[in-house]
Amino acid sequence: MAIQPGLYERLITQALKQELDKLDKGLKSITTRVDPEESHGILARYMERYLSGVLARVKGRDKLVKQIAVCNELISLACNSIEKDQEGHGHIDLEGRRLLQVLDPALANSPRP
Repeated sequence: MAIQPGLYERLITQALKQELDKLDKGLKSITTRVDPEESHGILARYMERYLSGVLARVKGRDKLVKQIAVCNELISLACNSIEKDQEGHGHIDLEGRRLLQVLDPALANSPRP
């Protein structure tokens, strides 16, 4: 993949660095260090795109179970190395369900404002 001139605003991965090292003569890359005050957002957006691609490649009948296992493994790694979350509160429940709403039955028949 030859890098073309243009605006990128991309985090430099090892693969991209190798491509930048092989830029055609006459082309110049302009880079900057990630600002530590913004790093959490930049890194989280990168991980979201990367992980989405990884999870999309999971196939089979037990696709959701495998995807949750990958997510929980990453959460465990983060908890063990950074957060020290011994309770496992960040782990995804293995049933793979989402909370959509919490209702109060006492208010179910109340008129809406």
